[in-house]
Amino acid sequence: MSPLVPLTLFGLIPGIIILFQVLPARRAMLVAFFAAWMFLPVAGYTFKGWPDYTKISATCVSIFLATLISDARPLIAFRLRWFDLPMILWAGIPLASSMVNGYGIYDGLSNMLNQVVTWVLPYVIGRIYITDLQAARELVRAMVIGAMIYVPLCLFEMRMSPRLHEIVYGFHQADWLQSKRGSFYRPTVFMVHGLAVATFMCTGALAGVWLWWNRTERKILGVPLIVIVPVLLVTAAGCLSLGATVWMVVGILILAAMRLANLRTPLWAILFLPLLYPIARTFGGWDGHQLVDLAKSIAGPARADSLWTRLNSENELWYFVQGQKWLGAARFMFVGLKTSESSKGIIADSLWMIYLGKLGLIGLATFFAAMLAPIVALLRSTPRHTWTHPAVAPVIFIVVSCALYLADCLSNAMINPVFILAFGAAGGLVPSPQQARMIATAPHMAFRPSQARSMSMPYRPSATGSRSATP
Repeated sequence: MSPLVPLTLFGLIPGIIILFQVLPARRAMLVAFFAAWMFLPVAGYTFKGWPDYTKISATCVSIFLATLISDARPLIAFRLRWFDLPMILWAGIPLASSMVNGYGIYDGLSNMLNQVVTWVLPYVIGRIYITDLQAARELVRAMVIGAMIYVPLCLFEMRMSPRLHEIVYGFHQADWLQSKRGSFYRPTVFMVHGLAVATFMCTGALAGVWLWWNRTERKILGVPLIVIVPVLLVTAAGCLSLGATVWMVVGILILAAMRLANLRTPLWAILFLPLLYPIARTFGGWDGHQLVDLAKSIAGPARADSLWTRLNSENELWYFVQGQKWLGAARFMFVGLKTSESSKGIIADSLWMIYLGKLGLIGLATFFAAMLAPIVALLRSTPRHTWTHPAVAPVIFIVVSCALYLADCLSNAMINPVFILAFGAAGGLVPSPQQARMIATAPHMAFRPSQARSMSMPYRPSATGSRSATP
């Protein structure tokens, strides 16, 4: 392991504090969030009684501390709203689970603190900094810029194999064999797995498509979007993740339905799919064989067998968790358990399965409530006729990206603080009732792209003290 690992992880805290002194707070937050997630090593340090110090905790804690030190006004101005309550419950669920399972209050508080660092901090950061249209636009631009920066790194690893993390930090962060795909490789760059890179790139490509399609942006970093978008789409597809590519295509279809046919139903459908699927797989008794048949006809027997292994793992987890199904086992102790000799046993490779085993049905329901509440509140308070407006388009993209991330959690367990930040941003963008009434009465006009930065819509102070358009 290279000395750069502790240097970068622990040097991040003073580095971000200095960054907040140099740049405006919101821009410093975005630069710090994306740079840390994209380039910090996949490593961690364990301290007894405290959450593991990893790239996720280092990023969130550093930005939170920098906010307290540089300008705490956004935090002071923060006010809880009804859609924040599920996140509070989500933070406390590990304590309840530990107490019920007899692990004691110390274990429960430790798990609760880990929940706060991993989920609550990035959510709160999004809530206090992404509070107006300009902030939403900057967040979506950051997604595109991050993907642009990753393009040459992905192209290098596609051909030369995933070795950048090893070159810089002295070790490979994932199973190298999982990266091999024929004559090419699935890039991992500086993330935990190639699937995380694929999701990141597909989200950036989708963001570029939506900004270009709604004429919200003409150029990013001086490069025309009409040039950026094809490069991002090709690179995203080249990351060789079928799931991420499928969700990207689904996202394009959802956005196309809104843009071309004024249809909102596909968005609501994908938004609640992650909630309906666990219900169907548990209480509904659905075995999922239709999905296996579909995968076999579209992707071939190998993909179908892989899907069946996953579905069988979910079936067996539901069998073994029955005695602790309401608040879980507090720890995931089900890996490898199997109901028959022919079974491959339980493989914990999806986030919903992990939370079902650890925190039970109550914990799983709280998780989905915490994620969906700010999204639903934002959609309900944003007039439908403004959804494809150039200024409001970034807000809608934040919703779509969050919905697709939740859908991806049905098959993967990649906790990504960028998306948790986006869920918080959705809550920060929810207008007050008075502002919502003003927005509803604002005339809907086809503004030119040059006017997208200063729409003739209601204004309110942003988290940074400037005045920006609000959706």
